[in-house]
Amino acid sequence: MSDSAEVVVDSLLHRLGRDAAPEVLAATRTAVERGHHLALLSAAGSGHETVYALASLLRCDPGEEGVQGLFLTPTDESGARLGRALHAACAPDGLSVFAVGPGWSEREGIPAGTRLVAARPSRVLPAVRSGRLGLGALRLLVLDDVAVHVALGEWPSAEPILDTLGPDTNRIASSADATPEFLSLVERRMPRARRWPEELYPGAAEPAAAPRTVRTGLARGEERFSAAEACVRDAAAARALPLAVQCAESADAPRLAAALGAAGYAVDADGPRLAVRAGRGADGADPADPATAALAFGLPEGLPDLRHALGEAERLYAVVDPAHFAQLRLLATRAGLAPVRLVRSAVPDELDVIARYRARLRTAAARADVVAELLVLEPLLDELGAVRLAAVVSELLRQGEDVGATALPWPDIEAASLGAASPETGPRAGRRERAAGPERRDEGQDTPRGARSSWTRIYVGIGKREGIRPGDIVGALTGEAGIAGGQVGKVELRGAFSLVEIDSQVVDEVLRKMRGVAIRGHPVEVRLDRGG
Repeated sequence: MSDSAEVVVDSLLHRLGRDAAPEVLAATRTAVERGHHLALLSAAGSGHETVYALASLLRCDPGEEGVQGLFLTPTDESGARLGRALHAACAPDGLSVFAVGPGWSEREGIPAGTRLVAARPSRVLPAVRSGRLGLGALRLLVLDDVAVHVALGEWPSAEPILDTLGPDTNRIASSADATPEFLSLVERRMPRARRWPEELYPGAAEPAAAPRTVRTGLARGEERFSAAEACVRDAAAARALPLAVQCAESADAPRLAAALGAAGYAVDADGPRLAVRAGRGADGADPADPATAALAFGLPEGLPDLRHALGEAERLYAVVDPAHFAQLRLLATRAGLAPVRLVRSAVPDELDVIARYRARLRTAAARADVVAELLVLEPLLDELGAVRLAAVVSELLRQGEDVGATALPWPDIEAASLGAASPETGPRAGRRERAAGPERRDEGQDTPRGARSSWTRIYVGIGKREGIRPGDIVGALTGEAGIAGGQVGKVELRGAFSLVEIDSQVVDEVLRKMRGVAIRGHPVEVRLDRGG
């Protein structure tokens, strides 16, 4: 890396309060400097926001007009968090940041002078289609956590935005899982992208042995210390003490030592590392005994940190924030480990309805991947408290047992919360609406426009036989009909004609203005497709 880029990295890390580059940045920063597309299998806690920020600082120019970096996030909260990180890293260099939130309307537009925008796709898609958010100056497009975009129903709004990108737009995508959507995105939209870490992508060599188990407690705040104590108790019951603890944050070490000491364990501290033994009167408790168990307290920043924390101990534990479980799973997979949630086992009395219900919740907690749900519920944790929020969700679960298992996509949930104009709401209404198909969906004003399927297909009487390219048709539509590039969807070239998707809100204007227009010297007929 050049000296100037090295200075940028050092300044970036200082602004974000980091002593060293996280593994993901160290592994990819040369590719970022050279302008390669990046496909990252990483999740919250990996530090991949440092990669986004470095790409912004190297690719975007505060002296040039227009939005130059667009960061698509699956939720408003994740957009706000990313916006704050980008502001801290990039604003000192003149790259102003705007995070689109719930109170924003497309009619307000983007504040003047904004260079970087973080937003949910369904919030900004209407502005892209109307031209209020122009992407003509875009140099960097980031898709943050593709798997959660798909899980929350944001992906259909992200695809049309991807259709507007020029070939020179640098693209970075991250995902906690190598889902079909993510792999398809990399294959279709990110030619010759650098993939990291390569061992997690399909086709990599399979691990030589079955993965070892990492028993994992998920907790945040003060509950982390109770979760660590539960891990130590589990190790003690398995006769796996002494236990070595590595704290990801040095400030946590004295507090964890105090918590375990108060629980009756003997604790020796050495900076961020603790040695935990049975209490003074316990049989076989010798301070010289080597550790037979290891606990990573907090998410390790990279694979070397995880290996340092767990070493070669026989029994392995980890305590991480629930939002970081996906990243822990990625790190563990690379290390040949398999994280499982540490839960209490119980044999309920099948005649006891309450016992059966509790058993159902325990089973769901042990098996479910709840990262996407946690991202949605996170703002309510501070507002309502974890106990009250759990009680409310539990009540809704019990009331809904006779309805059937129906999970509405995120845009549909949002539409319902805004009070759609439909006479019937709820899961049954959502099922009927989806069954009608995208073109039959209610498109009243209460439905977020970014969440609609609003494309109309038109026939254009020119195709491959004339050597036409999709860009020729898009150029003619934007130039002659005066619409934005984001209002042109999929272009399908046939032999003698082409089929083009147009934003339904402007299709009449397009048909009117394209009468008698020639494309590359060929007069063409433009009309509604017979199937539309």
